[in-house]
Amino acid sequence: MATVRITLPDDLARDLAEAGLLQPQVIESILRDRLRATRVADFGKIRAALRADPPEPTTGDEINAEIAAYRAEQTVPPGTAMIVKGMSGRASAPPVAARMP
Repeated sequence: MATVRITLPDDLARDLAEAGLLQPQVIESILRDRLRATRVADFGKIRAALRADPPEPTTGDEINAEIAAYRAEQTVPPGTAMIVKGMSGRASAPPVAARMP
């Protein structure tokens, strides 16, 4: 866990302490809420920018080319045993029908 040290004016520190706002869990909650709000605002800016200048749509041919490229990367060379981890977490060879040629 990280330790953060901040410097505050005396009157503000006193008021925060009296309100119980200097407790670590309270500060964490406040900072998490602020971080979430910042991310939402950033997301809104990104959406507005995309709305103002939308990217060109991807064609079906481009999608098919990406799928083919991915599959080519995943191809197991002939004669190579393919190991599959099942739900038990133990490695086993896949059924014969599932093996790549």
